[in-house]
Amino acid sequence: MEKISKYCKLELLFVVIIIAVGILLRTKVYLTNLPFWVDEDALLRSAKGILEWKYPCFRGLENEYSTPLFLLFLSFFYKIWGFNEAALRIVPFIASIITLLSIAILAKKTIRTPFLFLLPLIYITFNEQLLFYTQYCKFYSTDFLCFILISILVFSVKYEETNKRKIIFYSVLAAIFSWCAYSAIFYIIGICFFLFVRLIYNILFYKSDSDENKLNIKEKFLLNKTHLINWIIFTVPSVIFILIYSIEVFLRRTNYDGYLKQAWHELGNYFPQNLNDISCLFFYHTTVYPDNKILLFWGIIISLGMFVIWKKYKFRLVLFLSAMIVMLVLGALELYPFIERQTLFLMTLLLIISVNAIDFSFWIKINKKLIIIPMVAFTMLIMIFKYYDFNYLNEVWNNKDYYRMSTAREFYKFIEQEYEKGDMIYSQGRDASLRIYDLDKNIIDFYNDIEEVAEFDKFLENADKNRNIHIYLYKYPYIAEKYDINKKLIEDKGIKIKEIKDGKGTYIKFRIK
Repeated sequence: MEKISKYCKLELLFVVIIIAVGILLRTKVYLTNLPFWVDEDALLRSAKGILEWKYPCFRGLENEYSTPLFLLFLSFFYKIWGFNEAALRIVPFIASIITLLSIAILAKKTIRTPFLFLLPLIYITFNEQLLFYTQYCKFYSTDFLCFILISILVFSVKYEETNKRKIIFYSVLAAIFSWCAYSAIFYIIGICFFLFVRLIYNILFYKSDSDENKLNIKEKFLLNKTHLINWIIFTVPSVIFILIYSIEVFLRRTNYDGYLKQAWHELGNYFPQNLNDISCLFFYHTTVYPDNKILLFWGIIISLGMFVIWKKYKFRLVLFLSAMIVMLVLGALELYPFIERQTLFLMTLLLIISVNAIDFSFWIKINKKLIIIPMVAFTMLIMIFKYYDFNYLNEVWNNKDYYRMSTAREFYKFIEQEYEKGDMIYSQGRDASLRIYDLDKNIIDFYNDIEEVAEFDKFLENADKNRNIHIYLYKYPYIAEKYDINKKLIEDKGIKIKEIKDGKGTYIKFRIK
């Protein structure tokens, strides 16, 4: 007992240190306070009526989509602090911090070998994508957190529970989760479906200890009647909540067949079509681009991990996989894409399964000779991640612009002073979020006076010589190479009216020669 106690204290110390580092990193990212990007702009403009409590939180959005309670949480901070970056990004920031403790609990619950549960915690603490979503006003951080919280329940709840109060509590909790995150919707649909399948199986194939041949279907049904009633109690509130939201979003408000489907198609296939698609997904979640050997190693590790979880938890493995199964089905039907950030929360599933493959305590308990299996699996994991590059952490810590996706806030300061009706604004792609900064002032005529699509050289070829043009040039990641190119184009084809360097970038007002 003393030895176990020492292990526990040391494990707790490591958990505290890792989580403290994770909080520090996330606080650093959050406090960079970067301008809103185009996706954030589209969400917040569409949801402004909800944020101001003019509409219910479950009202569908015309040009975006987000879960009701995520918008409700945002609205409270909006009411307190107003329409600014820090206030509207605090929900994903808080969710990203809670995620650290939650993954530690889930990993500890499912992995028996001392200290091994720290691997998922470490990976999530330092993951580049998750650090980015710390300061991104969309639902990805809350999706990630909700998936972990439901997973903890999956491995904790007693599925033969007959206490009605507990069943009602879980049903209400599931309904609330369904309005918090899309991952929760997929998870709950999967859980309800597979619990129902198991219930039907028990009714059809129930075996009595005394005399199985004398039980007919009616008798088997009566023996499982309580479990059926409990399943209905658990399922109905979630179904009602999911239907309310789905009908409002997909049938009444959101242009699902147009805007959303077009946007999703532009991101790629709805469903992994080949090894290249799988490789891209693997790279997105791990930042390690895999060759066929790495994919083979990963497949072996996943297979071993699922075997271990099945031996430990049996049916719970099916429930743990259910959200991914539902997403794959929806992707195959082209109803929801199984791609990149839409699948970000499944990183939890892959981490827990992978580390279970090297759960030495489990293999030794079966047979000490089987220790070779986790050793081989551990070697494969090292082979997969031996080229993992941690240099981005230095960038995250030292480069305020590492996660920058827009300069709209800086650009808009000049627009307020210099823009006149009839002028043109070049705001291609990432600076399209100028709209969010003009939301209450309505200075810009976005239908007639702004260009967001054409490349700058093409835009200049067709630009009206009688109109002033505004542009803001900035050397931040993703577009740094365009700074010199676009400035040279202005010098060659334009007449500068005003040029201001503000320490962050260069604002230029000009006309075509």
